Amino acid sequence: MHCPKGALNPINIPVLCAGNSARPILLDSLLSHHADGRVTVFSAGSQPAGQVNPHATSLLAVKGHETVGFRSKSWDESGTSDAPKWAL
Repeated sequence: MHCPKGALNPINIPVLCAGNSARPILLDSLLSHHADGRVTVFSAGSQPAGQVNPHATSLLAVKGHETVGFRSKSWDESGTSDAPKWAL
């Protein structure tokens, strides 16, 4: 699904992985960086590691991407009634 640049309603994209410590964090950063506000990324895991993999953070920093604000979190946080609706 394509959303024009500057669209008022960005697409909410879930990025799921068991540990939510590396791959989802990397994809979250890349999509957020390159999508120009057209998407909002929600990364989560079934068994979150509890911390972001330091190698993922280092790679993002080397590539000039944001490294602040990421955390390993459970997908249970996305199942609340006030959670955004995902584009599936």
